[in-house]
Amino acid sequence: MTGKVPGSPLTSGEWNQLAQEIQNIITSSGQTLTNSQLTQAVRSIASYAAISDFYLDSGAANAYVLGPIGSLYSPVSYENGMRVRFYTANSSNNATVTVNVNGLGSRNVVTEDGSSMAVNGISSTHLNELVYDGPNSRFKLRIIPQNAMASESQAGIAELATIAEINLGDNSRILTSGRLMEARGFYSQLINTAADTSRASDTTRTADPYLDQAILVPANSSVSLEGYLLWHQPNLGGINFSIGNTGLNTEIHPRYTLGVDANSNFLLGASFNSGAGSQAVFNKTTASFPTSQSGMTITGHVTNTTGSPVAIRFLWAQNTSNATALSLFAGSWLRAQLLPNPIT
Repeated sequence: MTGKVPGSPLTSGEWNQLAQEIQNIITSSGQTLTNSQLTQAVRSIASYAAISDFYLDSGAANAYVLGPIGSLYSPVSYENGMRVRFYTANSSNNATVTVNVNGLGSRNVVTEDGSSMAVNGISSTHLNELVYDGPNSRFKLRIIPQNAMASESQAGIAELATIAEINLGDNSRILTSGRLMEARGFYSQLINTAADTSRASDTTRTADPYLDQAILVPANSSVSLEGYLLWHQPNLGGINFSIGNTGLNTEIHPRYTLGVDANSNFLLGASFNSGAGSQAVFNKTTASFPTSQSGMTITGHVTNTTGSPVAIRFLWAQNTSNATALSLFAGSWLRAQLLPNPIT
């Protein structure tokens, strides 16, 4: 009906054109023409309003090719503010992302503030929504996908790290200053022996059932270490224990609190240092006990020089073989607290 204005007469052919236009609206929405319904055109309009901006992707990661659903018609040119929504099986993995909608030509995709795309900017698990930026001939990613993690350069979903993740050195989630203060200020792995453990006629150090590998040192971090050991050694077998592990630098400072060492020293003057990546070994045969028990406090620090969490080993045995058992009593404990910076 080219050239017609209100009041112009229509030919029979032009009336047919009008009917054909209405039929195209109806059939393109997936309906079958029928004389028994007078709401088909309205339903088609509702379908276009609901899903005409939703497209199917047939492209690849970083280069998305979008086509309409079924027989729906699409715009014949890109228009400022044009909205495009789609799912894809291929998340973006590049800063350069393009989209071609209905064969209208490839256009770059940027973030809403105009920045280059981040990895997973186009999501493979959530709906992607783009809006055409006409003045700059490009699309902007309007809605951040739910699986796009926030970073220093990319807006997104911020999943807060748990205290356990912080203590293990896991940086895959967002760390708040408050959570960091909580972790570093109150972080403490406290391990107690739940029952007595006895060993006789054996000078080969073996793992303690409670204290061994119960404390993890986060990757590239240091912890302060303290503890208290209480044991019974009536026949002077003494104790021989080691603290540390491969990848850990360990330094401990033991001090007797019950009984004295063989030289009548309450304070053991030398520290016991593991050196690089080994275990600090303490071995003494004690004597001159005012009681049948001996106790020792332990202070020191452990540094993890690796990129993964490492457990602190605690192994012990008699220092001098004796048939009368050496017992490490329930209530002995070790505690580690994360330090602000690793000790070098």
